[in-house]
Amino acid sequence: MTTMPSYPANLGATHFPGGGFHPKGSVYKHGDGRAELGAIKFRSQEAIAARIFVGFNVGGTPCWTIENLIDLVMRMRLLQGANPSATLLAQKGIYQHTTGSRQVVIEDGAQVIIFMGGTSLAAFTDEMIALATEIASVLQQELVIVEIQRNGVTQETIGVTP
Repeated sequence: MTTMPSYPANLGATHFPGGGFHPKGSVYKHGDGRAELGAIKFRSQEAIAARIFVGFNVGGTPCWTIENLIDLVMRMRLLQGANPSATLLAQKGIYQHTTGSRQVVIEDGAQVIIFMGGTSLAAFTDEMIALATEIASVLQQELVIVEIQRNGVTQETIGVTP
């Protein structure tokens, strides 16, 4: 019997204002899971993570892949000073949202889960908003969703534009 890996974050289906995301397929894991190495000054049982949702269509046409998204996120996280071995999870799925004209759009997309390490919650949230802004700009998206979780429970959902 194969067991699913356990992550201190919720990777399941979710709904947010104007849309939702339904995971579909395998979870891609990048990094060795050791976001913070060296002498431990403090350890908490609490896990803070950001879950970012994005669609892959531009104007109704599929344009992007999960590989494009992972490459962009990895580049941006390095520019933000993140540890290159920090764990990042990504998963394809169905991204649903409502346009400004109230049209419901259902398209392929993905979620990316990034775990906080070595920074404050406020700084981490700011980094995730900046990352989502860059994702929206580069992937030509009208809206990217950032969900901040504490131990897998949503604390805040933020809609980010380019």
